[in-house]
Amino acid sequence: MKILGFIILLFTITTYSKSNIEMNIENFKLDNGLNVYLSKNSESPTVAITLYYKVGSINELKNKTGFAHLFEHMMFQGTRNVEKTEHFALLQKVGGKANAFTTKEYTAYYDIVTANQLELALWLEADRMENLSVNYPNFKNQLEVVKEEMRMRYLNSPYGNLVKTLDRNAHKLWNYQHSVIGSMKDLDSSGVEYAKSFFKKYYNPNNAVLTIVGDINKDDAKKLVKKYFANIKNQSTNYSLKNKKGKKGKKLTTIEDKLAKFPAIGIAYQAPSKTNLKEYFAMKMLETILFNNDSSRLYRLLIKDKELAVSIYGGINNLKSDNLFYIFSMVKKGNVKKVRNLIFKEIKNIKKKGITEVELKKAKLSFKTEFIFHLESNISKALMIGEFSALYGSPDEIKNLLSIIDSITVKDVKTIANKYMKKEFLTEVDVKLAK
Repeated sequence: MKILGFIILLFTITTYSKSNIEMNIENFKLDNGLNVYLSKNSESPTVAITLYYKVGSINELKNKTGFAHLFEHMMFQGTRNVEKTEHFALLQKVGGKANAFTTKEYTAYYDIVTANQLELALWLEADRMENLSVNYPNFKNQLEVVKEEMRMRYLNSPYGNLVKTLDRNAHKLWNYQHSVIGSMKDLDSSGVEYAKSFFKKYYNPNNAVLTIVGDINKDDAKKLVKKYFANIKNQSTNYSLKNKKGKKGKKLTTIEDKLAKFPAIGIAYQAPSKTNLKEYFAMKMLETILFNNDSSRLYRLLIKDKELAVSIYGGINNLKSDNLFYIFSMVKKGNVKKVRNLIFKEIKNIKKKGITEVELKKAKLSFKTEFIFHLESNISKALMIGEFSALYGSPDEIKNLLSIIDSITVKDVKTIANKYMKKEFLTEVDVKLAK
């Protein structure tokens, strides 16, 4: 059975690779500006709904950070029609589920339901877009939730400040330098009135992308979207982003960590953004070749052969601007200098000699396998469509991704390493153990 499964997968990958992907997407826009994508997939009687709001931490103002992430929590605190956390309860009652996440560039909400509960999910999303209860009790309550998240993820977690410090020093723009979770001081001092203004500014139909993927009748889905979203009024029309030049960060920073069990290294290079797909995916191939599996170069070198490190991981971020390529390693005591030198030696080797055809072929197959599995999943496909549309205006490029991957050569990977992995684009953070 395993052999048969592999043969079917290989056939599927080969079939996809020989032509552009047929995404089966229908797009329409409501008069209020809501951008809607529908894609039918009747393999299972389920539907995935995603709603992307084009607001992330990059849209925040100085001394007003953390609000994009705060609203990820606030959006489940009820409306004039739905009680606090009832969004979850109503969906769970019919076998569905919901969640959300915030990035530097957008905030995304999603619901997964059986096909006959599509109307419920759309009503819930439309209701909180229009009627969210942004009041002091909800604000205060969720502020405490975010503070606890801050304590758990950053203050009381080993290596909690590694990425925050690396981002602050490596990004060129202030918009990208501060963390998604933001500053508790900023949230405390800004208050609920600013929270209300933030919601009115960004949570509007003309700043959102709705995607529905699954076992749907497209005509019926259109009617439901119009029924629940068409009459929602926009409270803002200006979403222009002002990128601010950030304070120049230190090239090498050492931080002490009382909770860490091993010293650690964080490395960031400036990297191509996803607006340049050929460069972005050339670096994605390099990511796989360096450390994304047990046979990758740095994993084999640092963990298997020399046994100097506990872990090695990283990769290129997913940003449309000011992007970074990360390398992280937890290192066995006394080996920080050795590990750092070996990482840079391997990068230098790739810049000089390049990679092999075998390595590139393996990296491409790994990407294609994961990508095709995503296309077969309603929620993964909906998230992909939503992200491409929110960030780049259209999901059209998704159908070309396999062709782009196929076009990448060993020379392309060598070229991209030489273009970005150089000293002037490098930032480092060392984590040392507390004495």
